[in-house]
Amino acid sequence: GAMFKVIATVVRRAHISHAELVTVWEKVHAPHIVKIVQPEQNRITFFDPQDTAEDPGLDGMAELWLRDKRHFDTTIGREAPPEIMDDRFHEYADLSKGAWLSVTEHINVDGPTTPETTKLVYFVKRREGVERSAMDRYWLDIHVPNVAAALRRTPTARRYTVNLVDPARDRVYDGIAQISLEGQNPSFADVRDYVPDG
Repeated sequence: GAMFKVIATVVRRAHISHAELVTVWEKVHAPHIVKIVQPEQNRITFFDPQDTAEDPGLDGMAELWLRDKRHFDTTIGREAPPEIMDDRFHEYADLSKGAWLSVTEHINVDGPTTPETTKLVYFVKRREGVERSAMDRYWLDIHVPNVAAALRRTPTARRYTVNLVDPARDRVYDGIAQISLEGQNPSFADVRDYVPDG
């Protein structure tokens, strides 16, 4: 059956450094979540802070796969046990600035990655006046096959996923794309013969 997948974005508190947050997240928070929630799968991405206008200002994100919505509700959702807070992660992360997004995952290129693989992550919001359903169709039917074909021509490319945010209510993002590439400081410019599709 289809699993229930959520993505949580994380922003550190003002007095906490990115490195401090990452250490506590990796060594304390992630094991705590795994123990209490027992997700089917748990993947964490730490972002290198960028000095660009496009940088969403996030320190990282967690992707959690759960059996179903009930599994989520009773472990981290609205019926979470009080001990979910025992690791005091909220003293490092400003939970009011993060988003919990329930998503549907599309795996477009599926290859092996390691912690050293660089991941390019794109947080997507549709333009004003564009219907969400129209954007999803274009993304999945036109853009995904185009990017996937270019990645298959790229020897360093490993993985490409698109997570569409549940459209039931309007959220800060409509979707999140992830492209994994090997090599030193890779960027989308390394993708072979990608032709922009609008």
